Amino acid sequence: MHSFNKGQDLDFIVATHEDDAGALARISAISSSFPRAHIIVVDSSGEQYRDGARLADIIASLGNQASYVRCTKACRYTCYQHALSQLTGRYVAFRHNGQIIDETRTARGFAQAIHADLLITHPGQTVAGLAENTQPLQAVVFKREFVEQQQPFSDPLTFNEQDFIASVLQSAHCQTGGEAMAAA
Repeated sequence: MHSFNKGQDLDFIVATHEDDAGALARISAISSSFPRAHIIVVDSSGEQYRDGARLADIIASLGNQASYVRCTKACRYTCYQHALSQLTGRYVAFRHNGQIIDETRTARGFAQAIHADLLITHPGQTVAGLAENTQPLQAVVFKREFVEQQQPFSDPLTFNEQDFIASVLQSAHCQTGGEAMAAA
């Protein structure tokens, strides 16, 4: 059993590609709800874009709360795979710059003790009740050891997010956040 204190033991991996404003919006949304979480920003932007951008400098100014990682391939799943070696916490959530989700709802899922391999924080109507406008991967927070065992992004080019979520919901010990269950 483990409870959280403002994101302690929780890592967020944020994949971004030529969208510094989107990445910074993700960091802001995450740190507002999880001020003690570690945020790993993986940037797959091209060299020309990075030369004119200040994302790495801004992230460096945040100290230990966030870290910046370069990725050479413009693929969200490659970025996620690239960042897995940077994990420090017991739990991990995957985000990207293109879609902001309500992290206060994510935080409500952590108001309880977690006993499962994954926590569904944003249930709704599609995959296992996930909202239509939420990427399924973003609606789930995983135990780090579960992700390390599954190695879902080991072949990023063939990774299918829908199939992965469907298989883990069938095989993993899942838990839906109490607040999230009430909202479903």
